[in-house]
Amino acid sequence: MPSVQFESTRRFDRCYRSLHPDDKEHVKEALRRFASNPRSNSLRAKKIDTKRNIWSMRASRSIRITFNWEADQVVLRAVANSHDIYRDP
Repeated sequence: MPSVQFESTRRFDRCYRSLHPDDKEHVKEALRRFASNPRSNSLRAKKIDTKRNIWSMRASRSIRITFNWEADQVVLRAVANSHDIYRDP
């Protein structure tokens, strides 16, 4: 199985920089888990916008990551509080 290649948008980078250090660690761990097993139940990855192919994964109880997923390419779109992320994925 090929390894997952991550790219991040400027929006993701900006959101990530604004996170609390503990939340940054949760995001890093979620991305490591995704890279080793994208279908891990702990991530609760699901498609949230079919037309734009936007997915969401769980980094912690309150933090979600949105991304586009095409084969082995993942573009990280945003990371934020789970309530905020669904307003503008």
